[in-house]
Amino acid sequence: MIYLSQFTFPDREQEYSFTMSQKRTCYDSFYPFQVISKHNLKQLDFELISVC
Repeated sequence: MIYLSQFTFPDREQEYSFTMSQKRTCYDSFYPFQVISKHNLKQLDFELISVC
């Protein structure tokens, strides 16, 4: 089985570029964009999972 060792989040510029490239629909929100990036969270590192 394969597990994640880390997860990297986009920065504000990457999120902005993505949202501007999207065609607008009836939704006017891009949640959860700019929720994580405004707190400057860049990466989550995970520990190995040990099975007994």
